[in-house]
Amino acid sequence: MMAGWLCDCYTWKLCFDCCRYLDFSGCEKVTNTGVQALAVRCHKLSYLDLSSTSTTKKGVCLLASFCFRTLKCVKLSFCKDLSLGAVGRLCRSCKKLKILHLYGCRFLPDLESIKNINKNVEVFYDLEVPAAKLSSK
Repeated sequence: MMAGWLCDCYTWKLCFDCCRYLDFSGCEKVTNTGVQALAVRCHKLSYLDLSSTSTTKKGVCLLASFCFRTLKCVKLSFCKDLSLGAVGRLCRSCKKLKILHLYGCRFLPDLESIKNINKNVEVFYDLEVPAAKLSSK
């Protein structure tokens, strides 16, 4: 897809139950509304790239709530308003999750905590960001 031209209104048209792979990277106009559209419609989604979109912690929680059965790879690099709690919820809910990209995010989850939540996930991130701790709650 061409980065930038896609917005929330088109996610409804592009998302079908049979979609397994979606790449919205660079589409800054894709927000939590678009994520909600794909989360409730794409029941077989295994790969999702939301890097450099306007997705926030709310969108990540929507993925955890609706796509938890099938997601294997989620890329959230350079999304500006993510939280450690939302990422923890995604890792906790998505048992099949194997790859999580968090490059350019404002926090770095404690990898030990992530492994305690989901031993199968491999987190890719920037090394310069100080580590944050997930609570056991």
